[in-house]
Amino acid sequence: QPDQLGIGRDTAAYSQPYRQLRVAFAWRIHITSDRLAVFQAKRHAALREVTQAEKNGITIPRVTSRLSTRLACPRDQQTDGWFLHGTKPGSVLAILSGGLNERMCTGQFGKGVYLAEDPEKSDQYTTPDSQYRSPGLEGLHDCLFRAGLRHPQTDLFYTFVCQAVTG
Repeated sequence: QPDQLGIGRDTAAYSQPYRQLRVAFAWRIHITSDRLAVFQAKRHAALREVTQAEKNGITIPRVTSRLSTRLACPRDQQTDGWFLHGTKPGSVLAILSGGLNERMCTGQFGKGVYLAEDPEKSDQYTTPDSQYRSPGLEGLHDCLFRAGLRHPQTDLFYTFVCQAVTG
C-alpha cells in the first residue's frame, strides 16, 4: 500500500519521498543443521501448545502475512508463516553470521525478534546503504557483493524474509 510507505517514527531521517519498494538483490541464507534442529524443535513445541490450548477451548488466532499468501506455504500452516525483518545495514552481517537473535533487538516491547506481516511495516526499520565500501560496511560489502554482483551506488535497504513459527 503505497500510502503507508515512508511513514513512521523510524523513517523520519530519510528525506527522499518514495511510493514503491522493489527487490534489487536476493540472497538465500542456509542455516546449519544444529540451528535447523532447534527451529524444528521449537516448531513442534509451538504446535503442541496450540493443539493443547485448542483442546482446552482456547482459540489461538492465526497470524498471517501477505507473503504467506504469495509464497509456497511453509511446512506446517498452523504454526509457520513468512514474515519480514527490516534492519540497518550495520546489523546485516551479524544476522548473516549468527541469525536473528533476541539479544540483538531491543524495541519498544523489550528484547525480541521483531517481524512484520507487511513490507510497509518492515520498511520503517531500515536505513539506507548508499555506497559501496561505506565506512563500517566493508565486511558486509565483501560478503554480499562478489561473484560479479555490484553495489548499485544508490540507496539499498535490507529486509530479511523469514520463515517463523507463530502461536
